[in-house]
Amino acid sequence: MQGLGGSSGWRWIFIIERLLSIAVAIPAKFLLTDWPEQARFLSRKEKDTFRLRNSIDVGGDARMDRLDSAAWRRILMDWKIAVGALMYMGITTSGYTAALFVLTIVNSLGYSNVESQVHSISMWIVAAVVTFAISILTDRLRHRYGFIMFGVAFASIGYIVLLC
Repeated sequence: MQGLGGSSGWRWIFIIERLLSIAVAIPAKFLLTDWPEQARFLSRKEKDTFRLRNSIDVGGDARMDRLDSAAWRRILMDWKIAVGALMYMGITTSGYTAALFVLTIVNSLGYSNVESQVHSISMWIVAAVVTFAISILTDRLRHRYGFIMFGVAFASIGYIVLLC
């Protein structure tokens, strides 16, 4: 089905999404600040409070205003960044694999395309509810590590069962 300008309808969805992203990104570049002391809407006391909290959180010398050779050295020599990147890649690769191929997996059970989509709805509803519940719990308890480790262990068990 041809849409406006000879492009099909689904292409127009992507074109409109890109245009909206650009329309929001340009003013955001000028409205968002990188550091609390650059924010014009904060009082001096609020800026000092944020600066103190930030230095306690990340350390006084962890601030990176520019990406020079010294910053690259700190980044490349920090083992926590390398391990974090590997963990991120492992989690997102397996997560996206499940998300993108769930219809194929359900379809391989003998269902039609429409039935596959219908049968996968409950999985996404449960995932959304669990995500919101965990988000609320981590904020209320001010603890994230245990929830992350439980989620990674639970997902690993699921992938092991799927492989077997």
